[in-house]
Amino acid sequence: AGPVTDVVAPGHQAARTAIPLRPARVGQVLGATFDSAVVRTSLERLGLTVDATDPQWQVTPPSWRADLVREVDLIEEVARMTGYASIPERMPHGSLSLGSLS
Repeated sequence: AGPVTDVVAPGHQAARTAIPLRPARVGQVLGATFDSAVVRTSLERLGLTVDATDPQWQVTPPSWRADLVREVDLIEEVARMTGYASIPERMPHGSLSLGSLS
């Protein structure tokens, strides 16, 4: 076996579309408060391009990250990069009402 050569003709590269990310949603999903700068730095360290000019960021993943498609995928990457140990453990909570006997 010899070296593998990957040749892509100009104009045939897959165009990557931007994924909208709401910075406030990161905290809602992970259950912790994250500074916007930490979120942005975490994504940029992975080679993603972050356009934070609007309240809803536009994050463009590189061509080799085809697994990043939705907002929740980006939030998962933030959790991974900041460390799962930095996310506090909490028991789920909710209310339950029992019905009466019929």
